[in-house]
Amino acid sequence: MPNKNIQLILNKTTANLGYEGEIINVSKGYARNYLLPYKVAEPLTKSRLQYAQKIEAQKVRLREENILQMTKLKNDLESINKFSLKRKISENNNIFGSVNEKDIIDLINSNTGISLQKEQVQLPEVKEIGVYNIELKLLDNLVALVELHILPETSS
Repeated sequence: MPNKNIQLILNKTTANLGYEGEIINVSKGYARNYLLPYKVAEPLTKSRLQYAQKIEAQKVRLREENILQMTKLKNDLESINKFSLKRKISENNNIFGSVNEKDIIDLINSNTGISLQKEQVQLPEVKEIGVYNIELKLLDNLVALVELHILPETSS
């Protein structure tokens, strides 16, 4: 019985199929009626295969560089270890307002020049003055731990 599947290489990342440059096995009908006419994929040729391998090698190199950069960033953040933030407080040491991820991002950026995204900051609930541990998720498996000191704002 003849094989009813064909190998193609993806031109762009597509849900349920794969990433750009990935080799996929699909039915001939799906390839002929959708993937090839809409240029989602191309037939697997020797030159396309070499191109895909070159792209994959670049992605691996960039991923490794990113890991090294984020590890250095983690070491820099953990060497600083603590950041201080002043807030107005009530008589029983509760702070007025809130401390959110944007406050932390701005604080770190102003002190170190490091830019983070809101999704990277894991912030506990901050309601009163004190010391809080903050997790900064740099990569999936790389987390920097820093301390946040909430201090009373002195009125002058």
